[in-house]
Amino acid sequence: MSHRGFALLAVLWLLVALAAVGGVSVAAVRLGTVTTRNRILLARAEWAREACAEILLARYAYHPAIRALDTIDLGRGTWCTARLADPGARLNVNAADRQQLLTALSVVGSRLSVTAIADSLIARRPFADVAELADLTGIDSVTLATTPHRRRFSRRYPVSRARPSI
Repeated sequence: MSHRGFALLAVLWLLVALAAVGGVSVAAVRLGTVTTRNRILLARAEWAREACAEILLARYAYHPAIRALDTIDLGRGTWCTARLADPGARLNVNAADRQQLLTALSVVGSRLSVTAIADSLIARRPFADVAELADLTGIDSVTLATTPHRRRFSRRYPVSRARPSI
């Protein structure tokens, strides 16, 4: 084999090695870019959350009856909406006693007797999901749809972590 052939093969293999190193470098830079973009978006989300909370607190300080914010444009395609809720006002139907259930059901109202609904709730415990309440006699889809946590609850929590509440 001549030296010219050896030099040609050496140069070709060197080009392959440099191309591989360049490809790995481009992949690392791309990963770094995606990571940086994610950190920027998380920081902006944190700032938006803080801004939304401060807007709600300022409006609450001005007028204590305010419990929610309408959608507010914070700029750069970021929107804010907030709602003040008292977690103590929720009722866990798996842990509530009969009197608490009667009080809560008398507010919601139904065509059937409130005591019959409370008794069927107690008899069918535990509930893993709010949707299971629709199977009870006396609780129709309209009544269930008026419960404040129905829409958010079913999308956010899997059945294993669900705590049905009215």
